[in-house]
Amino acid sequence: MADLNAMALFARVAEHKSFSEASRRAGVPISTVSRKIARLERDLGVRLLERSTRRLRLTVIGEEFYGYCARAMEELGAAALMIDERQAEVSGLLRLSVPPSLERHLIVPLFAGFQARYPKARLRIWSTHRKLNLIEDGVDLAFRVDELRDEGLISRRLLTYRHCLLAAPEYLAKAGAPRRPDDLDDHRLIAFADWFAETRWRFFKNGERINLAVQSTLSVNDYDAVAAAAEAGLGIAELPSLLAAPAIEAGRLVEVLPDWAFT
Repeated sequence: MADLNAMALFARVAEHKSFSEASRRAGVPISTVSRKIARLERDLGVRLLERSTRRLRLTVIGEEFYGYCARAMEELGAAALMIDERQAEVSGLLRLSVPPSLERHLIVPLFAGFQARYPKARLRIWSTHRKLNLIEDGVDLAFRVDELRDEGLISRRLLTYRHCLLAAPEYLAKAGAPRRPDDLDDHRLIAFADWFAETRWRFFKNGERINLAVQSTLSVNDYDAVAAAAEAGLGIAELPSLLAAPAIEAGRLVEVLPDWAFT
């Protein structure tokens, strides 16, 4: 197959009837233009140009070959323009994998702005705790809240947040506020937990570490349910600050043990 770069240079030379003009417009040395076209003629086994010191003209077969090259360059230009237009205008279906609760507090609130900017785009959200295989499950983009262990994926950190203990003011008014993590044994606790996993809360302050095995009154693997239970005054709950912020700002929940780092 002929060298496409050489064909493009030949088309410029044929169009402008000048090696120097083709060199200037292509932004390459004139020696490169001459060498490429000579190599093209050698590969094709025909003479495309008749050259002299004063003039340049196309051979009969060169004239016909130029027609094909010009059309090919037009098609390649149209293909590049199509890519630019597609990139400028986002459209189609975007499939997202999102942990439960995150779609409500993060993705859905952003969708209005996304849709306004890209009106031809559609969004499909798969809310699941499972770490999906992006290829097998047909996922375009996955939001994760854990360390990325699949080295075959490209990741970008979007935000960081901390976990905190929260309770309704009404609950603390009745049960009292704990002063140390050890005091939590005397409280009703609401934990985010998987079905079989043991829940442990770890605390750190000024070099002191406390590791607490949680005997929860209620455990559920959905943070929205944890937040609802805490706001209902059912106990002290663990929540990510990202999800708890609206309830804290509204005064429905207050932080417990704020001086202790909590994980």
